[in-house]
Amino acid sequence: MVTVYDAFKQCQTAVEEVLEGIGFVNGIKILTSNIKSEKEPIFWFLKVINADASDKQQYITYSIEELSPIVYGDGKIMLRKATIEINFYSRKRKIDLYFKQMNDGFLQSLSFSNFELSKFNYDAGTQLFVYSFIVVADVSGSYDE
Repeated sequence: MVTVYDAFKQCQTAVEEVLEGIGFVNGIKILTSNIKSEKEPIFWFLKVINADASDKQQYITYSIEELSPIVYGDGKIMLRKATIEINFYSRKRKIDLYFKQMNDGFLQSLSFSNFELSKFNYDAGTQLFVYSFIVVADVSGSYDE
């Protein structure tokens, strides 16, 4: 059986492994005092943690949007479809290198079946370009810490 908890933790782990694997920095693991000086994009689950983080040239947030059951066996959920939204915030409009790194990282991962740009806009309030991506994964099995 694949519980919501199992699927949630597997998705979090898989997303963070891909982002770290392509050279992005996990915001949970970096010292707050090092945020300003970090050159690579930093990522967080759901939201940035402080003003220094939101002042970066580029940063990423991700959220797990859906964990729908899709396959049952003997009345138990055997497979869930996970949908994860990744938002890339940038002061520069052109993010081709980062876009390609994320595209390749997610598509080469065994965990994810696709990587799509869902929307692109400019937030005049924060003066940031926002690229929103959707990644999808089929999740089976239990989460092992």
